[in-house]
Amino acid sequence: MMTALVPFPESGYEAAAGSKGFSAEAAIIREQIDALKEARSRAVTLDTGDRETLRRMNEVAAECGKGDWDAEGAAALSPASFLTARRFLDALPASLRNPEVSLDPDGEMVFEWTGRARQAFSISFGAGGKLTYAGLFGPSTTHGVEYITYGIPRELVAKIQRACATR
Repeated sequence: MMTALVPFPESGYEAAAGSKGFSAEAAIIREQIDALKEARSRAVTLDTGDRETLRRMNEVAAECGKGDWDAEGAAALSPASFLTARRFLDALPASLRNPEVSLDPDGEMVFEWTGRARQAFSISFGAGGKLTYAGLFGPSTTHGVEYITYGIPRELVAKIQRACATR
């Protein structure tokens, strides 16, 4: 059996990984975890907007790390949601405006982009790379679920661009 916990970056939440497995699969998983640890330990250059978004993500994690952070029974920030949001931020094209960061009462981190009147797009980050989105584009609306795998789905990039349009 393989167990892994991944931290909120810069939050003090400690990581732990261990294995009791001896199979070939367990060895592969251990190697992948070691590779992830190595990759995360290398320096990463973030642009100013990414640093600001990450700073805000960490603020939200600190403010909403415990349940009932809104005094109305809201769930604590889900570590899996934080990690999915961080993966998304890392994959966000530099040409896109950085989002506002908040937390849903269900414990999922949310990114939101707004443009002119009645132009908004938000993504709620779930476990396993799940991206639940909703958008308002004038009289039109959209919503759905996508997953982040090897990058951000093109459809979501287009919807973010549309929400941020100033024309």
